[in-house]
Amino acid sequence: MLCGFGCDVSPKVVQAVMRSSDKSGDGEIDFEEFLAAITSKIKLNDCKADIHAMFDKFDRNKDGLLSAEELVVAWSETLRTKITVKEAAALIQQADTDGKGAITVNEFITMCQTV
Repeated sequence: MLCGFGCDVSPKVVQAVMRSSDKSGDGEIDFEEFLAAITSKIKLNDCKADIHAMFDKFDRNKDGLLSAEELVVAWSETLRTKITVKEAAALIQQADTDGKGAITVNEFITMCQTV
């Protein structure tokens, strides 16, 4: 996860994160496990600013929305695994409460708090 914030992380650390984050044991990290991995390192009630900063980093085009394409990049950078745009779009649809087809910062914060 630190890779997404510019830190160099060894493959051993990535493997350890994968093992600890893959709660279902299926060898993959699903969206809920992804959010849990991100939010496990921060205290949600006290760190909305940190979650907002994470969202801002993921929001590459700075339009205030996290698109499926941006989620694919964020997923890859933070977890060093890949998901397809179609998979990312399905995940976004679950959190997209306003129907914009992308996640706002408030939807992202809500998602992180509900995991």
